[in-house]
Amino acid sequence: MYFRNDGGIGFGGGTAVLSLDNMISTNAVTFGRAASSHKAGRFENFDFTPDLGAEIGTRAWWRGLATCTALCATSWMLAPTFHPLSGSVPAPMTLAAFDETRAQSIAPLAWGGDSGRKMGATDAVQALTGTPERP
Repeated sequence: MYFRNDGGIGFGGGTAVLSLDNMISTNAVTFGRAASSHKAGRFENFDFTPDLGAEIGTRAWWRGLATCTALCATSWMLAPTFHPLSGSVPAPMTLAAFDETRAQSIAPLAWGGDSGRKMGATDAVQALTGTPERP
């Protein structure tokens, strides 16, 4: 870290700035990686994805075929099954229940548009003195 008082963009006023070359030191411990003086590991030059279209019949090809077969078999075994779900089935509607349901639906005009329930006259109904003439 160094203090910057001018950066070409203007005066920094003594602000602290990390430059990219000093952000990570070369002596820092790298977690998850071996040191460069370490011997090559067992899988250092191991190809996990060999080309199955080249060098057919070699040891690497057979290993790749076995890997591909194992991956395909694993995905096939983990695939979901499609069986019918068990559960109760509602009883079929009676004719009265069907009429009640149909009265609450909205019928399209192609079917005559007859929706709603036909109700009988009550005391609130008044008789017409004269029926208007239809045009």
